[in-house]
Amino acid sequence: VDTFIVMLLTSFPPSFVYFLCLYVFFISHEANLLRKAELRHQVHNDLEGAESILASFVRRNPLNYHAWYQYGKVFEAKGDMSAASDCFITALNLEATSPILPLSTIHVEF
Repeated sequence: VDTFIVMLLTSFPPSFVYFLCLYVFFISHEANLLRKAELRHQVHNDLEGAESILASFVRRNPLNYHAWYQYGKVFEAKGDMSAASDCFITALNLEATSPILPLSTIHVEF
């Protein structure tokens, strides 16, 4: 498998390989941040920590409906129903315009 990956990557221009590596890193980094916020909220009951992570996340990624939903759950847990409602409405509006499956799950053949 490793030999196949090396052959595949060496058959593309270096700029494309660099872009692909950045994209994979970005997707995994995004997922890790959301998971970290979820753990702080649900496991450690650290609402301030979860809120801080999610506030920063939605500033950088305002189209991520899952982050808005999690942000709303944190506000709901804090008792701020107005802010929670705003986040949930944003999440619902964004989800309606999102693909059913994340684009990163689509198999691409070259």
